[in-house]
Amino acid sequence: MSNSKHLFGIVDSAQPKNLGQIGFGDPPSDVALVSCGQLAAVVGEAKDDYSVPEREDVLVHQKVLEIVMEEHTVLPMRFGTIAPGESDVLELLQSSYEDLLAEITRLRGTVEAGLKVFWLKEAVQREVEAKLGKIEDLKKEEDKKKAYEVAVKTGQIVQNIIEQWRERYTSSILKRLKPHAVDLRLNDVFGVQMLINSSFLLRKSAIEEFEHELEKVVQEFSDKLSFRYVAPVPPYNFVNLKIELPWEKV
Repeated sequence: MSNSKHLFGIVDSAQPKNLGQIGFGDPPSDVALVSCGQLAAVVGEAKDDYSVPEREDVLVHQKVLEIVMEEHTVLPMRFGTIAPGESDVLELLQSSYEDLLAEITRLRGTVEAGLKVFWLKEAVQREVEAKLGKIEDLKKEEDKKKAYEVAVKTGQIVQNIIEQWRERYTSSILKRLKPHAVDLRLNDVFGVQMLINSSFLLRKSAIEEFEHELEKVVQEFSDKLSFRYVAPVPPYNFVNLKIELPWEKV
């Protein structure tokens, strides 16, 4: 049986502790805190195979971090970070102790909130129809050349609307929410309908205040935009420390 350890994250804890059977497998394996000074690594038994990450295992990784986050400040590790054994975990804590402690101190009392904003198809359609007329009427155009020209023009108008909305609503929404956050990250957007892909670093004590303002924003723009909000989660996007793993050094 392998002694390899799955490393979930680093937390501010001076005490070793068994967190119970919340790890991988059926039944779930134990997860524990392995401590060194004022820090501890959150570790569990590693899986035998990480070549094809399974969604269920990624969710377990996230769930463990969320459980630990309730009582500690967490520096989350990427899924699939494996130490050869517990002694290697301790070596990591010892070799990077000052940097890890400084980063945890900087992030103490904070969590991350993710906010994605999408334009609504029907809202863009209303904007297009205000400029060109009913979409269904345009589709019935019998003159093929004219129909093609209308289709091209419609596509250009849609693209212009999306670009204008991205600039307008990114500025407007973030201006409203940023004062309630410690920090903000704008991530790459993906997919046709996404306007904003953002992450906020929040004080735990300010989550309710932030969400109250977000509710007002959602109500104000609900006729044109949809919102996807996830919080609280560990501060994935705000860890500024690149953690070197001793067992990966040549």
